[in-house]
Amino acid sequence: LVDLPRDHPRVAAALAALRCDYSVWALRLPPLAAGSAVQTLGLERLLNWPRFKNVQVVPPGGDDDDDDDESRLLLLSADYAAMDEASVAAAVRDGVAAATNAAAKTRRENPAALALPTTPSDNNDNDNNDSTNVSTPTPTPVVSLKRHTITLPYSFWSVDQVLAHLLPPHLPPVRSFETVGHVAHLNLREEHAPHARLIAGVILDKNASSGTGIRTVVRKTGEVGGPFRTYPLEVLAGEPSTETALVEHGTTLRLDLQDVYWSSRLGTERQRLLGLLGADDVLWDAFSGVGPLAVPAAKRCARVLANDLNPRCVEFLETNARLNKASARL
Repeated sequence: LVDLPRDHPRVAAALAALRCDYSVWALRLPPLAAGSAVQTLGLERLLNWPRFKNVQVVPPGGDDDDDDDESRLLLLSADYAAMDEASVAAAVRDGVAAATNAAAKTRRENPAALALPTTPSDNNDNDNNDSTNVSTPTPTPVVSLKRHTITLPYSFWSVDQVLAHLLPPHLPPVRSFETVGHVAHLNLREEHAPHARLIAGVILDKNASSGTGIRTVVRKTGEVGGPFRTYPLEVLAGEPSTETALVEHGTTLRLDLQDVYWSSRLGTERQRLLGLLGADDVLWDAFSGVGPLAVPAAKRCARVLANDLNPRCVEFLETNARLNKASARL
């Protein structure tokens, strides 16, 4: 998968292999009984997987069942997956009892008639009882224990898990990236370079589906340099534009990562400096960049004088002053 984009057929085939089915135990119970069972069992005995709800809705007649009423499936911990039914029933007996009692109250029935059927071992002592009881139909339990298959699609897996599946096993994990507006800025190691487009495509894909607003993924291809202290960027995936907008501590800032120097890590220091300014102060900012310090300062002190050697920075400085209604004192 070296130097292949996210949408290449070979990558798509590799991602399809991530889809798998997983069988777990679940309690099927009425909707009004689910809350009591959850409270009694606690999260440690429930599936409790990220991006999966412990309580699933089963529509009428769904889940291979002829029941005409809507019900709920309470997914139990994966620790029970390899256990037999009798062992699981014993492990969650208190949760079943709570659900059964809650169901009995809503139906105004005897809880004993709604409980899980007893296991064969529980009935051994009664095998020699009056034979007239043999033909007595067992009431259908309102709470039942059953196997349920969960499908884990591509969307279930995190970026780290997907990349671990796609990249060679000897590569170190991809470090976190900096987000600047709609742009994700990667700092990749040299050994990751042959897989840069694939890594960027997965990051774009996963973040687009999660609603983070990332539409472009770039990486730095050289060191900071030149008279304006900018760094060369390569667009790896998504929209080609690197002009974006962000909000830092309530200040809206527009900038173009290709043309200006920007570091989100300096945001804490900028806040510290702003905290030192009073209403009668005058701030001289000779290296203002796009105005992350000068613009908010103009809204809290008497006057701000700002400049930058980079003409693109000055353009964005003036734009940001207007956007934040700070032009009068800047």
